[in-house]
Amino acid sequence: MKSPLIYLLQVVISSGILYGYYHLLLRNKTCFHQYNRFYLLAVTLVCLIIPFLTVTIHFSSRQDIPAIYQLLSTIRIGETEKNNIASRLLSWSGWAYLFYWSIAAFILIRFSISLLKLRRLLHRYHPEKTKNILFVNTDEEGTPYSFLHWLFWNKKIPLNTGYGQKIFRHELFHIQQKHSWDILYLELLICFCWINPFFYLIKKEIKATHEFLADQYAAGQDNRWEYAELLIMQVFQTRQQIVNPFFHNQIKRRITMITNSSNTSYQYLRKTMALPLVTAVITLISMNCTSKDVSNNRNAAAPESTVENKKQESSQTGFGHVFEKVEVEPAFPGAFAGWSAYLQKNLNVNIPVDNGAPEGEYTVTVQFIVNTNGKISDLIALTDHGFGMEEEVLRIMAKSPDWEPAVQDGKKVNAYRRQPVTFVIQAE
Repeated sequence: MKSPLIYLLQVVISSGILYGYYHLLLRNKTCFHQYNRFYLLAVTLVCLIIPFLTVTIHFSSRQDIPAIYQLLSTIRIGETEKNNIASRLLSWSGWAYLFYWSIAAFILIRFSISLLKLRRLLHRYHPEKTKNILFVNTDEEGTPYSFLHWLFWNKKIPLNTGYGQKIFRHELFHIQQKHSWDILYLELLICFCWINPFFYLIKKEIKATHEFLADQYAAGQDNRWEYAELLIMQVFQTRQQIVNPFFHNQIKRRITMITNSSNTSYQYLRKTMALPLVTAVITLISMNCTSKDVSNNRNAAAPESTVENKKQESSQTGFGHVFEKVEVEPAFPGAFAGWSAYLQKNLNVNIPVDNGAPEGEYTVTVQFIVNTNGKISDLIALTDHGFGMEEEVLRIMAKSPDWEPAVQDGKKVNAYRRQPVTFVIQAE
């Protein structure tokens, strides 16, 4: 499982790329409003899912793997206190988590207050059911607006006039198309992913797209200029942020969309190009780099005779043939990011410090066999740095989840795997 920081970073990167495509090729295109609504909603879902996917890319040697993926396999630690609980509470990551969820809680509370304000309006004014909606006749500032199946009307606007009917049709369209559900989903999404700036832009664009669609429905084909004049004459802004107000603040864009009847060039191409773009983003974000050689040039290798003897000892497993080199190496679930997250969660980083290890960098290398079912066995240490480091790495390896087995000639096979874990002890 990825660490939260890596997950959020990948969500931000993928949403930035996909939103950039929308901004350059789809935004403010008259015939794309319905497509844009579902594209932007899909972008948020795709970006939340992409970090959980894995795409394996093979390199001829580990030296060819991009440095950022090699970096994820190294755990660096500083001088820490011996009290594990206290050090975790006082670590920067602990404060970062506290800060992040405090902001999320604040946004969620603010969102809940907006819902409570609407609930109070429903208690103050009694809704009347008409045309499959609940009509709430009010004298509140910022009305009319709609939310879910409620239409909050303003008593100062006569409903039986052409002017009132246009506004009524506009809000009725919001209710029929369930636009409020889009806004509720995005508000909750931002509560928990508030650090992603592109989700705010997506929410803004979806709200604008809702207005474009409702304007087209309310204006019809024959009185677009009359409807545009209506918008210009009645500009003001509602205080509610989760509703669909008629007098929306993006008046200029709405008038442009109503009065612009020109067709967008390359409509089909603009829409279909989103599919290869999503594929490219999945490959970029979920790429898992592996090499065909089982050695790691970053590790301090044990003497050849010692390694060979340990291989001979570990081959007595009853598996039959165990491959030393394979086309696809055994891999930890979730690749480098998953392995890094597993170490951060389970490795006791205080072990070398508690045992008096001097300042320096220590790479512990362990070897084991991954069978065709992903189970590991014959776990041994190929290094002997001491200070309890080898024992700690062997401990967490013994409790690790099942691995992804090696593949040779298209078949799962038993294979050796060497896994490094690097400790860096730094002075205060």
